[in-house]
Amino acid sequence: MLPPKNENQDSLKLLNQKDELSSFLSQFPVAFSIDTLDTVVFNLTNATIVGNMLEFPVTFHSDDYVYSMDFH
Repeated sequence: MLPPKNENQDSLKLLNQKDELSSFLSQFPVAFSIDTLDTVVFNLTNATIVGNMLEFPVTFHSDDYVYSMDFH
């Protein structure tokens, strides 16, 4: 039988992880704006259709670090 879940401990762990990540990322230069030196390229000439999904390469050209990108 598993011990009862303590949501307060889980919340504390998440907060600590967030603080650790923030501390780590603060060591690196971060750009807070997109400028003319930042470009996202959607290469539709190399697109493929797999089932009902369209897949194509995406590349980033930037003078800044790109840590992640989210497409919705």
